[in-house]
Amino acid sequence: MPEQVALLALLPILFSSLRFLVIQQIRLNKVLKWAHHMNYEIPDRKKPNWKSYLLLAILFFPLIIPGMLYALLMLHRKAQFDRKMKPLERMWIAAGRPEKF
Repeated sequence: MPEQVALLALLPILFSSLRFLVIQQIRLNKVLKWAHHMNYEIPDRKKPNWKSYLLLAILFFPLIIPGMLYALLMLHRKAQFDRKMKPLERMWIAAGRPEKF
C-alpha cells in the first residue's frame, strides 16, 4: 500500500516532465520548419538509431562503466545539437514565432 501511494505521488511529476518534453519537441519542429523555409543553415543531428540503443544495452548490462560512458556520449551529442539550435530558436522568436510560411 505505501508503495502505491509513493507511485501515485510521482505521477504528477512524470506527467509534467513528459508534457514539457512534448512541448519542447513541438517547438523544435516549428523552429526547424521555419529555418528550412527561410533557408537558414540547420545543424546536423546525430540522432541515435536502433544500433546505438542495442550497443548501449550490450555495454550496459555486463559492463556498466562502458555503457555509462556510451550513454554520456549520446547525451553529449544531443546537447551539442540543442546548443547549435539555440540561435535559430532565438531568430524564430525574434521573427514573431511564425506558424505558416
